[in-house]
Amino acid sequence: MPALPELPRPGEVIDGRYRILEPLGKGARGVVFLAEQVQVGRQVAVKFLHPHVAKDHKYVQRFRREIEIATLFDHPSIVRVYDVGESPSGLPFIVMELLKGQDLSVVMKETPGSYSAERVMELGEQILDGLAEAHSHGVVHRDIKPANLFLVEGSRGESLRILDFGVARLMDPDLTRLTAAGTYTGTPAYMPPEAFLFPDSSGRKTADVYAVGLVLLELLIGRSMMRKASLDQLVIFHLSSPLPMPRRVYESPLGEVIRRATLKHPGDRYQSGEEMLGALREARRKMENFRLEAEEIPPVPKLVATEFFMKLGEVEGEEEKLGLLRRQEQHRVFPEVEAPAAPPPAEVGEARRQGGMYLLAGGVVVVGFVVFVVVVVGVLWWWL
Repeated sequence: MPALPELPRPGEVIDGRYRILEPLGKGARGVVFLAEQVQVGRQVAVKFLHPHVAKDHKYVQRFRREIEIATLFDHPSIVRVYDVGESPSGLPFIVMELLKGQDLSVVMKETPGSYSAERVMELGEQILDGLAEAHSHGVVHRDIKPANLFLVEGSRGESLRILDFGVARLMDPDLTRLTAAGTYTGTPAYMPPEAFLFPDSSGRKTADVYAVGLVLLELLIGRSMMRKASLDQLVIFHLSSPLPMPRRVYESPLGEVIRRATLKHPGDRYQSGEEMLGALREARRKMENFRLEAEEIPPVPKLVATEFFMKLGEVEGEEEKLGLLRRQEQHRVFPEVEAPAAPPPAEVGEARRQGGMYLLAGGVVVVGFVVFVVVVVGVLWWWL
């Protein structure tokens, strides 16, 4: 069995150009080092594919795709790539600008509390400006989430960079297509509803639009929309649950942008980052700034599978299933309006008796469909 390639050690010079200084961080598939570009004395970040996945052709291809796609851009909202290469032991690497700051997921954990509407719109414009650039090159990111949005500290204040195009898809078939058809790609908490039903649909621009809408709402409420949710809960949330929105957000121009971005039918959303960016800029001109109070933040929704899943299992074809998603469309506003008075006890008992038979008949089918979706998504997500 051939030996695994080794990561460079501090002090080692790679390719005669980059002196490795110290590790900056690592993930499941990659390791990032602080390095010095020897010829010019500039500090850079060098990302290597981790040795334990470098033997897997799939991950090598994905890493090379990240390099290929990242070199297409020269935009202030997308991390800059300076160079690519391969270490003496055979590990591919990518040289990027060195970013000083934290990603949004860390910021939200370490500084709990909501962002002001003005700040959310400012960050949203930067995200969408970068996505508009990617979409103009035929690239869908497919994994927009707080962890892939980096707040950079600079002399002129904070700016934002979009990271990690490792699971992005080039929509132009003449360029490349490295993701296998029928595979799930992305982070389930930010995947659009159609991606759970039709995996290939995650390659549409509207998938990025949906994720941005969720991120903007999470910034407004100051926490993850579905924190600590299981995979089956996420399936229910995206496919059938109304999106909980603070009333002040719902009734604002920014809320209208978020509502349209997160509609369950992809054809009803903004069709690209550029279109959503235009809508957000228009909303910003109309907005009065606000910051939500703690009592305005909606609770994490309680999710229960309904007969809707039974209906999904009964229809065939993409348009038919998407049509059900559209008819399911609704938003939950918090605080909710006062509920109507409860019916008399006799009416309640009769309604329960009539509904019990339907619940009993459909319950097994509903649960079976949810379990099927969860198992398929979970297996493929783990495999990828």
